[in-house]
Amino acid sequence: MPRKRRILILAHGHPELNPGGAEHVAYLMYRQLDSRPDCDTVLLAAHDGSGAAHDTTPLSNHTHDGKELLFRTICDPFRFRHPDLTAVHRPLNDLLSWFRPDVVHLHHYTSFGVEVLRLIRNWSESVAILLTLHEYLAICHHNGQMVKTGTLQLCQRATPAACARCFPERAAQDFFLREAYIKSMFEVVDRFVCPSRFLADRYADWGIPTAKLVYLENGQDRQDRLPARSLRSGELRGRFAFLGQLNPYKGVGLLLEAVERIQRDDRKLAKRISLSLHGWNLDIQTTEFRESLRGPMERTRKVVTAGGAYRREQLPGLLRGIDWVVVPSMWWENSPLVIQEAFKLGRPVIASDIGGMREKVTHGVNGLLFQAGNAVELADCLAKAARGTKRYERLQAAVPSPLGVEEWVDGQLDLYDEIVDARRKAFLQRLTQERGVRLAKGQASPPEASAPAAAGAE
Repeated sequence: MPRKRRILILAHGHPELNPGGAEHVAYLMYRQLDSRPDCDTVLLAAHDGSGAAHDTTPLSNHTHDGKELLFRTICDPFRFRHPDLTAVHRPLNDLLSWFRPDVVHLHHYTSFGVEVLRLIRNWSESVAILLTLHEYLAICHHNGQMVKTGTLQLCQRATPAACARCFPERAAQDFFLREAYIKSMFEVVDRFVCPSRFLADRYADWGIPTAKLVYLENGQDRQDRLPARSLRSGELRGRFAFLGQLNPYKGVGLLLEAVERIQRDDRKLAKRISLSLHGWNLDIQTTEFRESLRGPMERTRKVVTAGGAYRREQLPGLLRGIDWVVVPSMWWENSPLVIQEAFKLGRPVIASDIGGMREKVTHGVNGLLFQAGNAVELADCLAKAARGTKRYERLQAAVPSPLGVEEWVDGQLDLYDEIVDARRKAFLQRLTQERGVRLAKGQASPPEASAPAAAGAE
């Protein structure tokens, strides 16, 4: 019987402690892999010590079976360098030596630090290392959003000089060294998994070899599509919802501005539409941002309802009475989970016409697009969406089914096997060459010191 693949998944958060999209994707992958009889999978999720048990130790169990582990760590947000490498590397190296993975798949490096990539490679030359890129943090110090500080103007390309203008407290040389440092750690990664082609192109332009960039969209659990909401006589398709994190980049302020415009310019329509805001993390945003929403929320209270945070299992109930999901993000986005979730449940999307949003939403086919950052165009888009009952039926029927989690993980496993096989062959070839050189010199076989490098190749 073939030996099980041993796969270690690293995530920058556990979805039960940090309910973000990347955390959910990493956990979904872990659960699907661990359900396969030919896989033995462990999840290592970073946390900051809050809301978790045993937070006085770096490494702890999140589940009793030892399959879901928490790692208490935090690193420098500029170079993603950990301030105490020994404190991080010793327990991680112990975990690697205990589990002996064939594959380590990272869904982030922001908490562990990019040096963890070198640690894994130093532990074994034959282990496959993959990194799923969820945004542009390596390229952009502005929270990986690739928008200008202050104005939130879209940034087309990062350069040391341009980055220094966004962050005048740092010199262009700092950004040059930051980029060089991160790229030096990225060298040991076998494949960078890109959930959107747009993101892959951005990283290729930044300097990641195209041969290492693999496009593979994130998968979704299967779920029955919701029927279109039943309309009363004369009712419009005017129930909209915003879902996700409430931060400056997600465009909730822009959406409120668009609703205000409708209230001012078309009062009759304003009385026949509604917008539900469902999101989280507003409490950790700046006071300035929270205050910027207070006035618009008050002025649009007859149209807008603040629904608060939600759990993903609540989405069918939330969207049953909704016509459209609005994704007005101000940044490029990669592969917005909210779009896939809306499509999975049969709801068309209204989205900004940039980045991964434009890649997933086809205007006039499965949703509508508007010019990113343009409140006037968004207001016009909402008005047309509400009034276009026939158009809605056509778009709703054409909403695609996202890639299923089973097919998604099948693709990941094919990638794992390809890399592991190539690495093991290269490792054995190197050992054979070294042995031949030693024999030619009349020396004995390779010393035992070479054995730890092959730890993952058993």
